Amino acid sequence: MSDPLNIETKAPYQVTEEERAAIAAAIDEDELCKLALELGNIPSPSRSE
Repeated sequence: MSDPLNIETKAPYQVTEEERAAIAAAIDEDELCKLALELGNIPSPSRSE
């Protein structure tokens, strides 16, 4: 079976556990939550999304 989306193709770079931990530490969960709520609560008239 073909793989048109290249899902099975290996990534050219593997993220290490140390890098994953640094990325996770850099994410401010409160700020991320606030951003998600602001984006989700943008007013828009019905059928105009």
